Amino acid sequence: MTTASDRSGKCPSVASRKGFRPAPIGHADIRWEASPEFPRFLRQLPQARRLEITRTPTKLVEQYDLPGASLFVKRYLHGVRRFRPCKYFLRRPRSRREWQRADRLEALGVPVVPHLAHGERWSWRGLEESLLVTEGLPGFTVVSSQMDTTAADLQRSLGAFVASMHTAGITHQDLHPSNLVYSQQTQELKLIDLDKISIGPALDLDARLEALAILHSQLPMTDAFFATYGDEYRRHRAWIQAQAREVRKRYLAEEAARCLPPRHHSSFAIKVVAGIKWLTRQEYVDQALLNVLEQPDLVLGTRAAQLKVSRSSTVAHTNGLVIRRYRPHGLRARARNYLRRSRARRIFRAGYHLEIAGIPTAPMIAAGDQRRFGLVVASYVVTRELAATPLDQWRGNGADLASAIGALIAATHEAGFSHRDLKASNILVSSGHTPYLIDMDGVRYLGTVSDRRAIADLTRLARGLQHFRPQVRIADQLRMLRAYCRGRRRTDIRWWFEQIRTGV
Repeated sequence: MTTASDRSGKCPSVASRKGFRPAPIGHADIRWEASPEFPRFLRQLPQARRLEITRTPTKLVEQYDLPGASLFVKRYLHGVRRFRPCKYFLRRPRSRREWQRADRLEALGVPVVPHLAHGERWSWRGLEESLLVTEGLPGFTVVSSQMDTTAADLQRSLGAFVASMHTAGITHQDLHPSNLVYSQQTQELKLIDLDKISIGPALDLDARLEALAILHSQLPMTDAFFATYGDEYRRHRAWIQAQAREVRKRYLAEEAARCLPPRHHSSFAIKVVAGIKWLTRQEYVDQALLNVLEQPDLVLGTRAAQLKVSRSSTVAHTNGLVIRRYRPHGLRARARNYLRRSRARRIFRAGYHLEIAGIPTAPMIAAGDQRRFGLVVASYVVTRELAATPLDQWRGNGADLASAIGALIAATHEAGFSHRDLKASNILVSSGHTPYLIDMDGVRYLGTVSDRRAIADLTRLARGLQHFRPQVRIADQLRMLRAYCRGRRRTDIRWWFEQIRTGV
């Protein structure tokens, strides 16, 4: 290893624990393993223009623009956690694993972005931080949702790229668009993130299908993909698609779990205001929200228009926000919240999970708990107010809306959710006939919604529609059921209709 001696440059303040300070890139305490051309770049880094790409409490990714080149520096900030540095006495850090895998992957014929250097900064506690430096390639852009990932050229390149990986015995458990860069001019793909890679013998049929399902959960696979990957795998497309849906559901469940402490990521922040511990989404924080966080009871009592008041909950709206307050009654109810998350946080997680699963609903903004002696005495949920009308107050053409509601419920069940309180007042309709699900109190994530549970939800809605004025026509109810069965790939519409009618 060589030691860098340049101490210039400013230290980015990303530490979340008092006393930890990441070292500048050229700090003398960083021990480098580097390619021959890296020292030249290292001398230019302090004067380079820096752009922050990703920031979390334990990870920072930055881009440095140099004359004729751009570098990407990925920093793992182990020192922000009290005991994390010491575990690297016994295991390799992620940056070193990626650094060592890069040459091996290139030797196996899998193109990766050029890896220039790997650095580590140690102290008596262990590994304080580690760094990985890669070079940006001119003409290559990160594959993202803004790119047409179904384009034939990209799909052919992706098929050939993945085929070369699987033939070489390489599987990637996190092969999503942002881990690939693509050149439209040369139609080449290269890997960025090498962390979740395993290398073994060439993949057999079962291993290939599992790997393709993981890929399909993040990226589409068209006929152009199979033309270069292998036409013989096209006949397994139905199984791959079904398995990809299950992989996607597991991925979203893990992502939703990260919205709550202690696993929350950089999109969420903890704020303690007037004795209430708030979990907030950073992108939605504004003055209107801060006013609610400071005095939620005052806003509910005097400044907001109340929508619902009961013994245990109050719902009101003001300044584009909807505030819900829950107060558990009795020692038993409060003790239950001592042993589990509060009602507000459970609702927050369910709503956020629905949102990232693509189900139209009101965005969750904040959840707060007020505790006394460790027991929750009040909890709050703040959401965006939707410009929409409750279904039981909506008047308009029911034909198009019926199909949209059926498709919405089907998508909810396919995503693994049961609403359990599906009624007209919990469905909002926008001016463009887009339905939204609200009231996450009864929502449960089941992973797989059984026919029995789905029928219970649909029967609950059908029972409520009987009292709808004007009454929903039978033709519109059938449209809703057809859209539901189509969304869940069910052909036995008559059986579903009989089951629902029996329950009603």
